Amino acid sequence: MKKNSKILDVACGSKMFYFNKDDERVTFCDIRDVETTLCDGRKFEVHPDYQCDFTDLPFEDESYRMVIFDPPHLLGESNGWQKIKYGFLDKNNWKETISKGF
Repeated sequence: MKKNSKILDVACGSKMFYFNKDDERVTFCDIRDVETTLCDGRKFEVHPDYQCDFTDLPFEDESYRMVIFDPPHLLGESNGWQKIKYGFLDKNNWKETISKGF
């Protein structure tokens, strides 16, 4: 856990949620750690503080004052840029995965 962190983002992706992608108040988590180039030539990277699954976090209860939970919204295993950028959930058990995340 970061020293001054009071916020936990459990599915941060490329941190598009933030103006300051290095905000010390936030501990960033994602199941991915990746660098790639999107189809339009833009560099895309996901580098969380902790690489972990939002259904099985390595933190004790009540470690943070706020949790941000913005999981993937796509279902299935397509190979398009949206999957790369936003992640995806298995189309057969997405309800169970989201439920475990909560």
